[in-house]
Amino acid sequence: QNSTVRINMNGRLKLSDFDISEETGFVPVAPPLQTLPEAFSRWEVLASKLDSLISQGRIRQEVHRLPTTEFSDRTLKSEAEWQRAYVVLSFLSQAYIWSEGDKGLPDKVPAVLAVPWDGVAKRLGLPPIVTYAATTLYNWALRDPSRPVDGDNLYALNTFTGTEDESWFFIVPILLEHAAVPGIKAMLRAHSAMLDNDHSALSGCLSKVESALQNMRSALGRMYERCDPKTFYVRIRPFFAGLKGLEGLPEGIVYEGVDPEPRKYIGASAAQSSAVHCFDIFLRAHHTGFDAEFLETMRKYMPARHSAFLDALTRQPSVRDYVKQSKEP
Repeated sequence: QNSTVRINMNGRLKLSDFDISEETGFVPVAPPLQTLPEAFSRWEVLASKLDSLISQGRIRQEVHRLPTTEFSDRTLKSEAEWQRAYVVLSFLSQAYIWSEGDKGLPDKVPAVLAVPWDGVAKRLGLPPIVTYAATTLYNWALRDPSRPVDGDNLYALNTFTGTEDESWFFIVPILLEHAAVPGIKAMLRAHSAMLDNDHSALSGCLSKVESALQNMRSALGRMYERCDPKTFYVRIRPFFAGLKGLEGLPEGIVYEGVDPEPRKYIGASAAQSSAVHCFDIFLRAHHTGFDAEFLETMRKYMPARHSAFLDALTRQPSVRDYVKQSKEP
């Protein structure tokens, strides 16, 4: 005989309430915008030439020549345009900061970048620093729009180095995000099955969660296909750095025109993937000490609505506790 377990259900969650797609999860359904409107063409031109400007040591010089550009709901009219602006400004600003390595750090991000970067980031509920959203969620395109999303049909819109290694490093997480979607949808169905005390349905949902995790692992395992570890570590990784613990600039960097006090942020990390956090939360994976603190901090580096979903998921009843309380094998 089935055992009935009493639970508190704080409402059934809907992915669409959090800008999450039933088809693509945390990744935008439509491919991200590839270029901003004409008013922002100077940004786009520099972003398209980052690898050569960095290698020639000219990126800071070119940034200083940029005009002040107005950004508002009048000039950026869609969510996709705000997201594209965040990508471009993140790449330009990180290139400006890190183009001369950790021994040649500037003491400020110039206002021509800092002011719009901060404003656009606030609009999206993100910090003004390079994040997983900038390098991955909003930074991909399809080679052939008539074909499905797969590794051979994806490429990164922007990179720091112009290498295939870097593009692939940004694309593999897109494959992981897509692999996570069936599992995330199964999590929500699992909570409904708990409410209905439907053990058979719950068992099916847990199988889908397990399958999604296996597919995510397989997707991540493709990283070595086109991303050489040495190339990544030496050439690519430095541009993902944040502004904490900088030698010579322990207080961080000033965002000119935004804040007279230096700021410190953590850089881009796969730990900023909301999809990965979903599985930890749903399965009640227990983290302690630095790991727990770090993962909690990473939620502040996600799009605001996605972070809100994780908060809501955290408040849902524990499947682990439900299964432990159930007397059915």
